[in-house]
Amino acid sequence: MNNKDGCILIVDDEKANILLLTKILNINGYNNIVETTDSMDVMNVVSENKISLILMDINMPFMNGYEVLKHLGSNPEFKDIPAIAISGDVSSSDINAATEAGFIHYLTKPIKIADLINVVNKVML
Repeated sequence: MNNKDGCILIVDDEKANILLLTKILNINGYNNIVETTDSMDVMNVVSENKISLILMDINMPFMNGYEVLKHLGSNPEFKDIPAIAISGDVSSSDINAATEAGFIHYLTKPIKIADLINVVNKVML
């Protein structure tokens, strides 16, 4: 049985991507969702919410997804929050870099709904 009440944080500098991910998650029973378009604000959002999973764009202004994940990982309170990378970069080197950085999964844009829900369901057990 999935933990549909767990809080999912969506981090993407494109509001349209956040709206799409939110809609997909809502349709699949995930309604506890917080978001930010500002990579510099992730620490604040994580501090204010009990986050179960982060869906994070890689290519963002100010701090990219790798930098944000490294910043989260430097805090013992947040280092174990699972994060899924989302990117339009589809090369194997990009996917390997995300895995090495600590992302638990890598989803490419455009998002395949079944892939997104499968990985979210696995994490949110």
